Order: sequence, then C-alpha cells, then structure tokens
Amino acid sequence: ERQHDLNRAQAVANTGSWRLDIRHDELLWSDETYQIFGIPRETKMTYELFLSSICPEDREYVDGKWTAALSGEPYDIEHRILVGNEVKWVREKADLEFDLEGKLIGGFGTVQDITKRKQAEENLLREKTFSETTINSLPSVFYLFKEDGKFLRWNRNFEKVTGYSTEEFSELSPLDLFDSEEKGLVASAIHRVFTEGKAEIEANLLSKNGKKMAYYFTGVRMLDDNVPYLIGSGIDISEREQAEEILRETTNFLNNLFDYANA
Repeated sequence: ERQHDLNRAQAVANTGSWRLDIRHDELLWSDETYQIFGIPRETKMTYELFLSSICPEDREYVDGKWTAALSGEPYDIEHRILVGNEVKWVREKADLEFDLEGKLIGGFGTVQDITKRKQAEENLLREKTFSETTINSLPSVFYLFKEDGKFLRWNRNFEKVTGYSTEEFSELSPLDLFDSEEKGLVASAIHRVFTEGKAEIEANLLSKNGKKMAYYFTGVRMLDDNVPYLIGSGIDISEREQAEEILRETTNFLNNLFDYANA
C-alpha cells in the first residue's frame, strides 16, 4: 500500500525519483521516472542510457553538471529530453552520498516534468516581446504607473522626447516632467483618472534640458488583481498650435488691414 501510494503521489506531482547504489552497481528508477522519460519499466538503467535520452544540444551541459556533482557541487538543473518525437523539459535534483575518503557510494534524486511550466514561460515571453515591440513602435509617448507615482512602464519614444535615459526615467514620477505652473493641472488629471476612470488634458511636457513641448495627454484607469494603474499616452500637438498661431496672426493682420482700408 505504501508503495502504491508513493507511485500515485509521484504521478499526481509529475515527479519521479531514482536511487543510485555504486557498491551494487544499481540505478533504480521509480515508475513515474520511467513514465516521464518514456522508457519501458523493465529496462535496466545505466548512465549512458540516461544520457542518450537527453536532447543532443543539452547532453554536454548535463554531463558537465553531473561530473561537477561527483566533486561535491550541487546538482539542480533543468534540461530537455526526447520522448519519441516529443521534447519535454525536466528539472533534476540530487543528493549524493560520499564515504570518508570522498568517494561516491550512492545517492538519491528527483525528476520533475516541467514541460507545461516551460511552455507557459515561453508563451509569456512571446507575449511580452510582442507587447514591448508594439509599445515601442507607437509614435506617441506611452506610460503606465501606480497611484504612488513611479513609472512602471514607458516606451522608447518617451525617453527620446524627454532626453532621459532608461535608468533616469525609472527614478522619475509623472509630475517631474512638468514645470511648477502645470504640476497642479497634471496632478488634478491624475486624480480624476484614479477616481473617475479617465481624464484628458493639454499641457507642456518638460524635457531634461528644459524645453517645453505642447502635448495632448489621455489616461485611463485599469485594474490588475484589484490594484489600480494609470495607463496613458501623449500626442505632440505643437505643430497644431503653431498652425493655429499662424492662423491667428494672419487673421489679425487681415482684420487690421481691413480696418485701416475702411478707416
């Protein structure tokens, strides 16, 4: 019953075990270890057979780690194995036993199937890479921060526009990018986002060298595990303002000319 329960527990955990006895030249695998490697239970295991089941790209790494473990270094590694046409990821740990002269006499280890975790990590990495690429391709400035102030994410365009490096930007708060005359306006807009869900303003973004740039900002509140964040973007409207200023000056000139001509 105890053996049955142990086998069942290992199957549930996707974790097998092995036992090495150098004196009797035995390498014993549990049922779940055979299952993970896709090797028939009746097979007599050897180190060479174990190595042959590892992906060719990982064999030298695993062999090197095992050799180091024989000298007393910790053995806790992740690598790929071939099971038919399928590639699996496993995590292996070992606790080796040595005699008083430092000679290996045996050991105990575990093998865990971590394929699903690795696939999830790879999917997350692909999503993150896609997200970063998308964010950095935006012509507008993009930002994300919590209510306590510090920027959590921003795109490269925001760094380029303001002139701050990545390290410098990580220490900034949103209000650091505006002069004293507009901090109150920006702080009020941030407060509206976190209390009302959305806000839009026009304000002059302040670069590292003191240059002011007219921007139209919009921000919305989002929740992640019930933690509120502000996510937003800013669009350069200086050209629009320049065009409106030229239009105003032209209109004033024509009006003055009209008044002069009809005086």
